[in-house]
Amino acid sequence: MALQSDEFEKAGERGYSLKLILTEESISVSSNTSLVSYEFYLVRTNYGFFASKVYNWNIKIGGNTIGISNFRFQISTDDPEEQLIKKGQVTVAHAYDGKKTMSFSVSTPNASDISNYAPKAMEMTGTWALTTIPRASTIYAIDANIGSSTLITISRASSSFTHTISYKFGDKSGFIATKTAKTSIPWSLTPAYDFYKRIPNAKYITVTLTCQTYSGSTLIGQTTTTFRANAPEATCKPTLKGSVGIVDETTLALTDGQAIRYISTIAATINCVAKNASTIARCTINGVEIPNPVSGKDFTIQFERAEAWHYLFEVWDSRGYYNSTYVDIDMHPYIPLTCAPQITRDEPTGDTVTVTCKGNFWNANFSASRANKLYLTVQYVEKGKSSWSTATEIPATVTDNTYRAAVKLSGLSYLNAYDFRIYAQDEAMHFTLTGTLSKGVPVFDWGEKDFRFNVPVEVMGAMKSDWCKVDAKGGWSSLSLQKNGVTMSGLTVNPDTGNLNILMYYGDSGYAERYVLNTPDKAISEDIVYYLLSTKNVQDYVVAQGSSGNWRWRKWNSGVAECWQRYAYETPAMVAVGGIFYSPENVGGLAYPFEFLAKPTELVSCDGHVGGWYAAANDLPTNTTKETGYYHFFGARSRPAGYIAMNIYEIGRWK
Repeated sequence: MALQSDEFEKAGERGYSLKLILTEESISVSSNTSLVSYEFYLVRTNYGFFASKVYNWNIKIGGNTIGISNFRFQISTDDPEEQLIKKGQVTVAHAYDGKKTMSFSVSTPNASDISNYAPKAMEMTGTWALTTIPRASTIYAIDANIGSSTLITISRASSSFTHTISYKFGDKSGFIATKTAKTSIPWSLTPAYDFYKRIPNAKYITVTLTCQTYSGSTLIGQTTTTFRANAPEATCKPTLKGSVGIVDETTLALTDGQAIRYISTIAATINCVAKNASTIARCTINGVEIPNPVSGKDFTIQFERAEAWHYLFEVWDSRGYYNSTYVDIDMHPYIPLTCAPQITRDEPTGDTVTVTCKGNFWNANFSASRANKLYLTVQYVEKGKSSWSTATEIPATVTDNTYRAAVKLSGLSYLNAYDFRIYAQDEAMHFTLTGTLSKGVPVFDWGEKDFRFNVPVEVMGAMKSDWCKVDAKGGWSSLSLQKNGVTMSGLTVNPDTGNLNILMYYGDSGYAERYVLNTPDKAISEDIVYYLLSTKNVQDYVVAQGSSGNWRWRKWNSGVAECWQRYAYETPAMVAVGGIFYSPENVGGLAYPFEFLAKPTELVSCDGHVGGWYAAANDLPTNTTKETGYYHFFGARSRPAGYIAMNIYEIGRWK
């Protein structure tokens, strides 16, 4: 039974038409072709026609060229009304996907030269879709974890097809099924190590599946697909163990197994194991790196004077998988012992010395039977000698976790200096501090005309100094500030003028920089603040300034001089010249408030006015050392008579 059949017809002139009947008889899956029958007719609707002439030509059906030879037109006026020109069968090849739309082109030659009843040349072209031939099946697979199964699904074009399925990952390949009729095939990704060892540094490997499609023993074609075989984190991440222990003898002797913060040495050990062909890339303990870690090997880090009670152990493998664990250790919150001593003489020329200490002290127990205890002692020796005094305990008062301690020592002559050492100890730590006590110094020394203080002194309840000297030689009242007997600075009052002199001496050179302050203005009626500016620090400053008429002026210490004013000038109406307007009269020759050393630089501008904005233009003569130059004004628009304000600025030198 034929698969399908269609009839095509096209009308021509003189009552003739062409007719083509196509029939798809069968298909060949193995050769991917269709067998097509054809019948080609000439059809009449008028009178019949017989010709003694024969014709030869070609037609095309399904890509096949078909020859027609020795054809003679013979169409009866009676039935039948058509003449068979050619019939036969052709094989038509399909595309790779089994689909095919075939074309055809049939025609008849021109016979109109024989008779008015004969047909003229005619042609008919077209296409025809053939049955799709089943081709190679499509294969699919889902991603799966190594050690589990993926599901392979086959979408086939024909239920009679069978399939051979093969796999490849890395350098490993093999077959899963051979000429199976199944369309759903589970495949176990085992042995797992075959997969793992090929991806020691990756989290998955890509597997390629190839499906060969057979129709009987004929290979129709093949398709491929890929899926991921994953190294699952749950079974592939590295494992690790962490442990901590106390290794210092001080802690072991004081406590019942607890650590002591800032005292104990804690040994932390980590052991990491890589899984499923990976390697250990990195491991840390509390962020401290283990150098060159190896799977399955113990690594230990010692934390001296440990502060942490929580120890975090971390590991990363070559695939990037991470794991961690932690261990907490019981730790006493110990506060390290500190000591801030102070050694002072009770009197500058006495022999009694007070030693005071203060600091932190952990006021708690290290164990049920071991309380923390504080012990402080002091020893001294005269400077330059070697025989130290017997240690004297410094009694202490403890408040919460701090203490204060003090002891008085006698027999330490103010004529001598002494070295001291203070020993501080609790149950966990101890240390020694050293210091020196200087000779005692009298409060003051006095001479015939001066008085020297050796201690801090307050003058009139305001000024304080560690060293000063008051003098009244030659009628000059003076106060000098000294160091090691050398005058560093001072204040003097001139008995004749009342001026105040401030002196700053350079070392012991005897030379000073002097700053003189005049006596206040007699008419002063309120407090006035002045600031001293040293010419050593100021680059330039005004030495004179004032005003003269409309001018204001300044003279600077460097020799620069400047003056300026705003000058209002009444100008007549503007006069047009070319494309601009200008004032017919000029203005200038304004005398400066002082004579410049040389011709100054002159800057002139003008303000706007009703009627537009105008610029000043220089006109001869120009400025001199005594007066300004001459100017007139111009603009883009005319204006009536009125005032224009000029801004004049001169800058030059006065010395």
